Amino acid sequence: PSNICCIFLPAPIQHCSCDNSFTECQRSKPTHQLIRLYYHLHCLCQALDLRVFELIFNKMMGDLISEAVANSFVLQLSMS
Repeated sequence: PSNICCIFLPAPIQHCSCDNSFTECQRSKPTHQLIRLYYHLHCLCQALDLRVFELIFNKMMGDLISEAVANSFVLQLSMS
């Protein structure tokens, strides 16, 4: 299902490319707090994306993986 890929973040966040602009950002406390809030929000979105990806992956592949692990253990136990 290629349509599920659009819900995940396409790229990592872009940092300040100019040192001068970053220095100016640090001078103003509200802007600095806004940047911190942005990073926290971005981390939250990444965590949610990972959780959704895990749920979709487990839904699609969970039974297959469980079956493969069970078959592997049965094979190992039968050899003992």
